[in-house]
Amino acid sequence: MAKSMLDAIRAAEEEASAREAQAKQSALEAEEQAKKDAAALVKELEANAGAKAEAMFESARAEGEKLSEKAAKDAEAECSKISAVAEKNRNKVIKSAAAILVS
Repeated sequence: MAKSMLDAIRAAEEEASAREAQAKQSALEAEEQAKKDAAALVKELEANAGAKAEAMFESARAEGEKLSEKAAKDAEAECSKISAVAEKNRNKVIKSAAAILVS
């Protein structure tokens, strides 16, 4: 009877050791899979962030072009006004300058 009890204890210890080894192996596999999943997620998030940044850049560039075109049109209109006023007053300015020089 003692031998059968010792055999049962030994069998239980071997079974426990086998379960422990299997649990360790399962934990290592789970850890490796978690690392792979995390790396894949990081890669996906980086790609999404890059695409979003590119879209924001393109939007800002397009807005900048619109503002630049508007500023150029406004400046052209202002230059036209100044040129028209200068042309209108050209003869008057020349006559005034000549009168100052003659006197």
